[in-house]
Amino acid sequence: SLITLEDEVKHAYHYMEIQKIRYADDFDYAINMDPGMMALRIPKLSIQPILENAIYHGIRKKWGKGRIEVEGFLADGFAVIRVMDNGAGMEEEWGKRILTSESPIRSFGLKSVHDRLQMYFGDEYGVRIASRPGEGTEIKLLIPAQQEVRL
Repeated sequence: SLITLEDEVKHAYHYMEIQKIRYADDFDYAINMDPGMMALRIPKLSIQPILENAIYHGIRKKWGKGRIEVEGFLADGFAVIRVMDNGAGMEEEWGKRILTSESPIRSFGLKSVHDRLQMYFGDEYGVRIASRPGEGTEIKLLIPAQQEVRL
């Protein structure tokens, strides 16, 4: 189901607070969203799986303290939610294939988020991945800034 971005961000914040307690001093995080985006609709549980991946596949696999940043902004007709971590990163080829059936790793959460964004909003929307081994990963969720939901 679709919920407001404001509610989705609240869920993400609560998830991260729980993880901070669980992992103590392993990482810091920040969430900064453009207030003008908060009324937009997004499929429920779109941000949390990205944060989970950042912790489990990025931050936990690196040496030193991790950092996860979530930001939301409007750009070129898109509402962009960007989740960045300074974790382990992944090979460029994995990033290109992770949302396809040819993926070298299984990411049910990422693929599910991608598929649901495209189902609700169209093929030009969804998940974009950029990553470099040893440097971290950037995941962008693209949703329409002006929304007409399909279905």
